[in-house]
Amino acid sequence: MRRLAFAIIVGVFVGLQVTYGQGQAPSARVPRPAPAATPLAVRRVVLYKNGVSYIEHIGRVRDNGSLALDLSSSQLDDVLNTLTALDLGNGTIAGVSYNSTDPLQHQLNSAQPPAGDGGTLIDLLQGLRGAQIQVTSGGTTLTGRVVGVERQRPAQGSTPPVSDQLTLVSNSGELRRIALSPAARVTVLDRDSAGQMASYVSALASTRTADRRRLTIATNGAGQRDVLVTYVVEAPIWKTSYRVLLARDGEQPTVQGWAIVDNVSAEDWTNVDLSLIAGAPQSFIQQISQPRYVRRPVVQPPQSAMVTPQTHDPALKVDSVDESVTITGEKPSGAGGRGGGVVGGLAAAPATAAFARQQNLNPGAGAQNLTDLFEYHISTPISIRRNQSALIPIVNAHVDADRVSLWSERTGRQPLRALWLTNSTDLTLDAGSFTVLEDGVFGGEGLLDAVKPGERRLVSYGVDAAVQVESHQGDGRVALNRLVVSRGVLIEYREQRDRRVYTIRNNDENGRTVVIEHPVRAGWSLAGGVHAAETTASAYRFKVDVGARQTATLTIDEVRPEQETTQVSSLDNTHLDVLIRVVGANESVKTALVSIVDQKAALAAFEAAAAGLDRDVEAVAQDQARLRQNLSALRDSAEERALAKRYASQLATSEDQLGALKQKRQAAGVQVQEARTALTQAIDLLAFDQAFNH
Repeated sequence: MRRLAFAIIVGVFVGLQVTYGQGQAPSARVPRPAPAATPLAVRRVVLYKNGVSYIEHIGRVRDNGSLALDLSSSQLDDVLNTLTALDLGNGTIAGVSYNSTDPLQHQLNSAQPPAGDGGTLIDLLQGLRGAQIQVTSGGTTLTGRVVGVERQRPAQGSTPPVSDQLTLVSNSGELRRIALSPAARVTVLDRDSAGQMASYVSALASTRTADRRRLTIATNGAGQRDVLVTYVVEAPIWKTSYRVLLARDGEQPTVQGWAIVDNVSAEDWTNVDLSLIAGAPQSFIQQISQPRYVRRPVVQPPQSAMVTPQTHDPALKVDSVDESVTITGEKPSGAGGRGGGVVGGLAAAPATAAFARQQNLNPGAGAQNLTDLFEYHISTPISIRRNQSALIPIVNAHVDADRVSLWSERTGRQPLRALWLTNSTDLTLDAGSFTVLEDGVFGGEGLLDAVKPGERRLVSYGVDAAVQVESHQGDGRVALNRLVVSRGVLIEYREQRDRRVYTIRNNDENGRTVVIEHPVRAGWSLAGGVHAAETTASAYRFKVDVGARQTATLTIDEVRPEQETTQVSSLDNTHLDVLIRVVGANESVKTALVSIVDQKAALAAFEAAAAGLDRDVEAVAQDQARLRQNLSALRDSAEERALAKRYASQLATSEDQLGALKQKRQAAGVQVQEARTALTQAIDLLAFDQAFNH
């Protein structure tokens, strides 16, 4: 679809003249323009690892002078949240102003005509409905008020595929339609509509202006004075990179550290005091520079019936009221270094020696710990032009470093070339990358976490192809360490043992110190006699010296304690026999255990006899039930009477038998109870605590 191009002329009738301020006499005296604001120079920059920078400016003012600070719109919110302004002389800060910008959408909503998101001519003409315009299109000129615009889509294959029809109403009330051609010309004739159109276009044009904001800091005072301005803004994080220089002649290794600093601000840093802070204090973005609007509720006026006029009782007494509200402010004192109230949402702090200090600058970078942060303070002034970066030296010192080969399960068969680095400097080495130069040639690269002074850290930078490490599982077993019996409870303390064997082969003509990382497992500990050179949260580190073209073996034994609790009464004879063999020479305990085994056997025999009697009683009872059932089924015949007599005899005999069985069962129950009581007493009296050496 071809895009229609229209020329819109926003104006008024020729000859229409608008005058302002008629009837006002011109002023006889033209006020002297205020002096231009003095730009602020950057004096100090502090860069943090969380993406912000602390900027410190110093500027000189005279009398009621002002200072200017140019910013981008993205920086303005941070500055308004963190700005501090201090007059270091006998003056005060009168206020801070900046050019505010209403949000574009609010400007468009306020400007007329309203337009859609596309901002097309149809949107504009729809917004001009009711306005007086003149349209020239295709050689036809029409004048009238806009009724609306209709887009027509003819049948498929017709030419043109789409046409826009503008409907006008003339002053005589005649409706006319005109097709808008690509060369159509529209002139807005209404003065008000033309002004609204101009406001709308101006709002759109405002988004194309340079993204610059200027803060003007006004002061009150007499004479020349210095003004300190500080704030925090977003900035690229500074990076750290190290060089580790290794030599074969026994010289102590050297670490050289560099900081990569980027100046993406709108001004040059010329001879600034630069500090680099490693740490991440909390910081956030809050958009407070743009005017904000809140949505107010729409309340309709109440609709109610008219009330009947009525009278009201008069008051008994009327007191005269003379009410006034007085707003007072505290007058600032004449002391110097005042912030002049609240600036940027923060109460301005008084000037202190920390703000106005003069630093003695020494070569290199000094470091100091700031609670959980630490600072590299560059002791010589630094100059970095805007939109440029710099590599700044922060560390150049000797350190202690041992060359080792580091192996763990993640590295495979070949270990890594590594340094066991001890930070023997008084500086905290910040996290960053490092490059190793061995005997003047490139050895490899790696990453370094932050290392405090005196802390030792293992860092790797390459693969040691001359060394191979293999690991295999050794023999494992479970050993009984201790037996405790008390109050009928048996506690067995066991120790599960595990063994790992590492075989290290050095194929190089020079010896190697190999560091083996053995994983730390929950519940396991190193067996006695095995000591690690270093332990981390996840691994033990063992040092193994391997000669040239030699093979060495590292064996690591670990133990894990186990404990099992059992009721002695629930132990079977097999388990008791094992305990009897385990106690060995402890004759008293052995005798007690043998007695318990015998009593368990006697109890089992009594319980078996009682169970047999129970079965006999049950059998006789079942037989009696059968006889009684047979008797109840017999009739009064001669044969049945004879059979009934026989059943009655059998029933009498079984009754005698059942009585005798019950007496035996009762006696057997007494024996079972006595045997159980004796066993319980023997178990309760059994007590020992025996340890075993392996």
